[in-house]
Amino acid sequence: MEGQIASVILAAGKGMRMESQVPKVIHKVCGKPMLLHLLNTLEGLQLDRNIVVTGYRENMVRDILPRDINYVHQPRQLGTGDAVKQSAQALEDFNGAVLVLCGDTPLLTRGTLLSLIEAHEQGGHDVTILSTVFRDPKGYGRIVRGAAGEVRRIVEEKDASPEERAIREINAGAYVFGKRRLFQSLAQVQPNPKKGEYYLTDVVGIINREGGTVGSWVCKNPTEVLGINNRKQLARAEKILKTRIIEQLQKAGVTVFDPGTTFVGVDVRIGYDTIIQPLSFIDGLSSLGKNCEIGPNATISSSRIGNNVQIKNSVIEHSEIESGAIIRPFTYIRENRVMQWAAVGV
Repeated sequence: MEGQIASVILAAGKGMRMESQVPKVIHKVCGKPMLLHLLNTLEGLQLDRNIVVTGYRENMVRDILPRDINYVHQPRQLGTGDAVKQSAQALEDFNGAVLVLCGDTPLLTRGTLLSLIEAHEQGGHDVTILSTVFRDPKGYGRIVRGAAGEVRRIVEEKDASPEERAIREINAGAYVFGKRRLFQSLAQVQPNPKKGEYYLTDVVGIINREGGTVGSWVCKNPTEVLGINNRKQLARAEKILKTRIIEQLQKAGVTVFDPGTTFVGVDVRIGYDTIIQPLSFIDGLSSLGKNCEIGPNATISSSRIGNNVQIKNSVIEHSEIESGAIIRPFTYIRENRVMQWAAVGV
């Protein structure tokens, strides 16, 4: 990356379709709030500044944020355009590009975001949009292109004509803006007549109208840009991320006999030649050493397991099992216990 880049992550909404009193962005995917998945992805990009826009039950959101993350408050949830406006003061002394993301997209990868940023820098655009192509684009805003293939505007599905709804290229909700152009254009956005909200997507049409340049980068893996608006979509994201985690473990030399009945959290670390038997559940900040045999029916939560450990049909919580230990079936170890080499249990 060539210039300075700040991120603005939109995390102010309630998420009405989740049917929950908990803000949508702190619902967990593979044991971790979806917002933190996105922030972890950004860590690898080493951006100059990260800002989270909070709103609904913001104390719950702020409680999970790392200490080095800046946050701003959106008093009323008046749409994505209004949410980004709240970051203006926090970016007052910043002169680089602004990466805008939605907090409910935990499947985005570092590589995709890096490609989006590079497309923006190399194209010299005022805004560069992340898009992808869905077989069924229902529920997403559509990318409307001109005769030469240039992006003309983004139309929300509820405002789209039948012809526009037939478009399969969708807006993924991730953008890189030139800061000055972004806030100049936001000042011109008018509330949507149907919902009274200020759409960030309207900025694209404004930039085009004023002679600016709009670029795009098409993500080749549509699953990365899936947003989460309800419990069904949450379960789908869980399945996709769980598959990614287990495939990464397999590539690193871990045997997982039945991925369909095995859960491994995103922060878990496992050494090579360890075997995970079916119906095992490993989560939290757990670390497992080399050449272990875990399961079947083992539960390990936020625990440190040494090398050459066997754990069968047992529960280990917030404890340490030293190398060589054998944990026999129906053992329950908890609350910071340290188990040395032994055959423990019945």
